[in-house]
Amino acid sequence: MKVDNVSYESRIFIDYFVTKADFWYIVKVDRDRKPYEWTGSAIRDYILPYYMQFPDAEGVVVVNMRHKDLKVITFQF
Repeated sequence: MKVDNVSYESRIFIDYFVTKADFWYIVKVDRDRKPYEWTGSAIRDYILPYYMQFPDAEGVVVVNMRHKDLKVITFQF
């Protein structure tokens, strides 16, 4: 990335990919040290960049191992 001709590096880490039927999903693990905030703007800011890297995915699955819970996030543009 460049801001005013100054270069910055950044990475997007995806934890897993999963498939169900003919669909595939990006998987992110919700970690205790940086839990997700479940508001529209937070989902856009934290989850959408993963989907934008793989727009052919059906969506993003967020897994919370501690609560044994998962959320499936899909986007419509």
